[in-house]
Amino acid sequence: MLMIVSPSKDLDFTKETLLDSHDIPILWSKSQEIIKVLSKKSSKQLQDLMDISKNIADLNLIRNKSFQIDFTKENSKPAIYAFDGDVYRGLDAYSLNEDQINYCQNNLRILSGLYGYLKPMDLIQAYRLEMGIKLTIKKSKNLYQFWGDLITDLLISECNALQKKSIINLASQEYWQVVNQKKINIPIINIHFREIRNGQLKFVSYTAKKTRGLMARYASINNLNQSEELKNFNLDDYSFAKNHSNEFNWFFTKNIS
Repeated sequence: MLMIVSPSKDLDFTKETLLDSHDIPILWSKSQEIIKVLSKKSSKQLQDLMDISKNIADLNLIRNKSFQIDFTKENSKPAIYAFDGDVYRGLDAYSLNEDQINYCQNNLRILSGLYGYLKPMDLIQAYRLEMGIKLTIKKSKNLYQFWGDLITDLLISECNALQKKSIINLASQEYWQVVNQKKINIPIINIHFREIRNGQLKFVSYTAKKTRGLMARYASINNLNQSEELKNFNLDDYSFAKNHSNEFNWFFTKNIS
């Protein structure tokens, strides 16, 4: 199985990583086309484009103008360590050992507005660019058009090369939309996390995001290879809800008193 997750807006480039890397994102040449467009935008234009505060826009103005062609230890960090949002707090890469990080390298992929398609140990430079932003690049009206089938074709190629029998979708809808599911000929299993409150299933964004990372962590710690093994996931009091699930949509629930 190959697990797919979203990136995060929160980044941390301060901590020392367990493992070093020299891996460059496979779509880096395409990323540079995006950077060329972003680097010409003012702070106000970034505020309007991304609906962000002036302080965040100013920070990203500096980032956009500071990108370098070459990745160094000073300007970059492996993606699995650099991302610091809810998913990555659940994954907690800093507490994984080398074997578990290597498991992630072989079984986990990250979708990104700027980098397109990342392996966990691919180096990234600091950025902010959500996939759903309507950024015009040449003839592409948004990032979905810009990436086209490039990401999907890479996903298919890797599944074939690594002999993966299923794709586990742990990504948000915003990012998963970039994948052309019609081209994929192996099962795609969509994972859903819900809290049961007063007998009703409730989607809670923060806990759902964190638990997506927890599931990737669970897989890495237990060295899982078959998608069916994920049904035993039991972290943070979640369990597989057979009565709410079907072949391609698996629900995991926990009771909130």
